[in-house]
Amino acid sequence: MPSTSPARRIAFGSLPPLVTALPAITLMLAWSDRLPEPSATHFGADGTADGFSSVAALLWSSLGLAVLLAAVFGTVSAARTTRFLLGVSWAASVLTGATALVVVLANVDAVDASTVRLSPLPLLLALAVAVAAGVLGARVAPAGVLAEAPVTRGGSLDLAPHERVVWSRSVTSAPMQAIGTSLVLGGILLALVVQTFPGVVVAAAGLLSLVFSSSRTTVDGRGLTVAVGPLGLPRWHVPLAAVRSAVAGDVSALGRFGGYGYRVVPGGSGVILRSGEALIVTRASGRTFTVTVDDAETGARLLTGLLERTES
Repeated sequence: MPSTSPARRIAFGSLPPLVTALPAITLMLAWSDRLPEPSATHFGADGTADGFSSVAALLWSSLGLAVLLAAVFGTVSAARTTRFLLGVSWAASVLTGATALVVVLANVDAVDASTVRLSPLPLLLALAVAVAAGVLGARVAPAGVLAEAPVTRGGSLDLAPHERVVWSRSVTSAPMQAIGTSLVLGGILLALVVQTFPGVVVAAAGLLSLVFSSSRTTVDGRGLTVAVGPLGLPRWHVPLAAVRSAVAGDVSALGRFGGYGYRVVPGGSGVILRSGEALIVTRASGRTFTVTVDDAETGARLLTGLLERTES
């Protein structure tokens, strides 16, 4: 099946957050005189309002979150990614828009925002609709979302019996840094204006993205070591004795691994910061460990040379 154009894939991910935010934004504009000032925007477990903000702040935060999600999901959809991930983007879009709509409807015609109560039933209905939207999104995802198997390159370096060689490269992912920064800022805004817990979750996801936005890969006589973040933590190590083979190849971050950062997939795992060149190590157990890095072929040849020297 031929791949769908990048423009259509971008629209597939970026339009749902904007469309699902429209009902709440439209009601806030049309019924501004029917909403209390300030309005209830945060609710406790029993549905009692315990946080408030102006209608203008609620309007701008809803619009800002929709634009942020449109940018993130549009970027995700532009790549050759999995249908599951595209379905998740649809579900998140519907859940975000529906939650904003439920909050607005709960405030309509309230004399005092402190008397507003939020029933769990509309939220449960919003969750059910979001799940259904996610399933639908995964089913109707545009063609061309599955990546082909990587084309690999092997070979080895000739090493003297007692020669000590170290190969090391660092990688920084600008998209992950941009997404991480956006999520941190969006999470802070969400926590201050709408609800604390979802905002903290979004900001934490942003911090995690920032931590995993850089890595250093090292091959030496001990094997393969991959360290991420400014402190080099967390860190993964594959001892030379546990390596069966090493090759270089081109991988798709979204299509093959379903995302960025530390990924676990059937048959292996990896530290994936981007699509493209990667060092792919097969362990003695048969599982693979993949790390995206520049000049991966040199790293693979050195690792193979070290293996051959230990076997000779």
